[in-house]
Amino acid sequence: MTHSDFYAQVQAIKLVERQELYRAIRLHGGSYIWDKEERPVIAVNADIGPLDVLICAVDIQEESGRMKLYGIDNEYGEL
Repeated sequence: MTHSDFYAQVQAIKLVERQELYRAIRLHGGSYIWDKEERPVIAVNADIGPLDVLICAVDIQEESGRMKLYGIDNEYGEL
């Protein structure tokens, strides 16, 4: 049976999202903290399984240039 495989398209969209966030964080001086009411939620595959994570803050590390997200479990409020 043939079917559509959207994996490559989903990966391309995720790349654009990361690039846009990176540029926005750079414009905000390299870090950003969300107000509690405005925190975005992302799906994460953690060591303990899939989680919905509330993103609290993000920064770009000067040494490596890597973007780091800080968040808490949306269900239990834990990291």
